[in-house]
Amino acid sequence: MKTKLSIMAALCAIAFTANAQTKGTNTLGFGVNFNSNKSTSSQTESEQKSSGYSLGYGHFVKDNTKITVELSYGENKYSYSMVILFKT
Repeated sequence: MKTKLSIMAALCAIAFTANAQTKGTNTLGFGVNFNSNKSTSSQTESEQKSSGYSLGYGHFVKDNTKITVELSYGENKYSYSMVILFKT
């Protein structure tokens, strides 16, 4: 499902940018990114979660030459734990 959604998003982006590279044209972009990773071994466990958002505006000053302003925000959380086993 994610693959199909990614392909559709890429095709839409290509369709919109095919006509948008001429002088005087404006562009607006929005991006969202989420990532999660969990790792476990015999004595340790770690988890990392990150998210990011971006908003961009561009203006073509001449054909195929764009000036862009982009704002972005990201957050990253990381947790790590270690298991200590004592033998008696």
